[in-house]
Amino acid sequence: MPKILTIKRSKWRRGGGGITINDNKGSTRLLNDKGLMCCLGFDAIGCGFTPADILGKVDPEELAHYAIAFPAGYLETRVESDKSGHLTNSKPVFDAISANDDRKLSDGQRELKVRAALMELGWDYVVFVD
Repeated sequence: MPKILTIKRSKWRRGGGGITINDNKGSTRLLNDKGLMCCLGFDAIGCGFTPADILGKVDPEELAHYAIAFPAGYLETRVESDKSGHLTNSKPVFDAISANDDRKLSDGQRELKVRAALMELGWDYVVFVD
């Protein structure tokens, strides 16, 4: 059975969200305090995390520092160690973050790039719905 991830546009925090952005959508997080998720938040929920696990977390690297149960294969594809042994996000995660947050991309361009990055993380397909 194919692994399909669904991203609901109405709950998707995209196009920035740093402290200099004031658009009432909150910060870009796996799950922010407004109930919105970045693409990697949908990924985390799809992998088996609960909303409580990901609330306020920035990325998979931050999740890796918490003593929570990790779904099989999650850390192996999303986090790696750098040369000094510190945890860092994997390249597909960085690609997903870049596409998710780039304010210059159209929604169509963003969806193509996010889909490609998330499929590198093991999803067979990623769909975007309203």
